[in-house]
Amino acid sequence: MYGNNDYDNASDKGTMPTSSSNRGLTTLLFAFAIWGFFPVYWKTLVSIDALEILLVRYILTAAACLLLLPLRGTFPDFKQSWRNPATLKTFLISGSLLSGNWFSFIWAINSGNVLESSLGYFLCPLVSIVFGWVLFRERLAKAQWIAVLLAMIGVAGMIFLAGRIPIAAIVI
Repeated sequence: MYGNNDYDNASDKGTMPTSSSNRGLTTLLFAFAIWGFFPVYWKTLVSIDALEILLVRYILTAAACLLLLPLRGTFPDFKQSWRNPATLKTFLISGSLLSGNWFSFIWAINSGNVLESSLGYFLCPLVSIVFGWVLFRERLAKAQWIAVLLAMIGVAGMIFLAGRIPIAAIVI
């Protein structure tokens, strides 16, 4: 219906789309590997201030965007978005929150709080679920509540084993 893709072809043959599934699994494993090695990478930069690392990250990201947007043909859309005050406000808020998150993560790693930084990324989805439940009245199925409860127990256990309030995790 939406074009010729692996799922359309697979449904005709009654089989699973192997190339798409393999690509997804490969991407998943690659993403996990990157996130697993990020603390090791940031730890090698311990002699550099976390704010300086973040500023270099801004500069390199901006340079990459300025190169890739024209190549993808999306630069006009990018320019147009800067003319919309509501979009600009959203960019400012989300960029500030993301910057704070990354600064906290880099600082936590460089100050020896690797476990706390990881714990922060386990807390984040739990906080999002609570916000969705309280603010937007989202409802979870029974199996989803069980999964959330198990995750909360795991996080609580890690906090208990740490023996202190994980400030870096809370900030992240």
